[in-house]
Amino acid sequence: MQFEQLCKQSVFRSEKILKIYAALEATSSVSIAMSSLKTVLAQLSSDKIKERHEGITALRDALVQDRAVRRLDEEGNGQTWLVIFQALFKVVVTEKVLYNKKPGDAPERRLREAASAVRWLTERLVDRLNKKVRMVSVKVRKV
Repeated sequence: MQFEQLCKQSVFRSEKILKIYAALEATSSVSIAMSSLKTVLAQLSSDKIKERHEGITALRDALVQDRAVRRLDEEGNGQTWLVIFQALFKVVVTEKVLYNKKPGDAPERRLREAASAVRWLTERLVDRLNKKVRMVSVKVRKV
């Protein structure tokens, strides 16, 4: 599925998010990071289990280095993280629905992996998150 099509769907619908993408793409220093970010977000939005798993793995791999984290959020406003967290929350909700439909070891493992990714990213970015991103994170935890 094309990234532009994903932008018109669920987690990517917001005009504000589309403006963030445009601003990030205009910055040459993050063009490579944005390319991989687009791929990761597309994988996280996939209907296929394997692609969602690959998206979580790719996200962890991409953000393990401090340099990559700084490049994705050079302005320090947290907007990039908001988009990433929204995509991860969508994965958690999807995995929870699948687990509720058919409980078992594999669906439970995938749900744990998705929740673990949210925790890992929160711990990784705690000093970079602005108030808006933290509030979204708190609201999802209550659900």
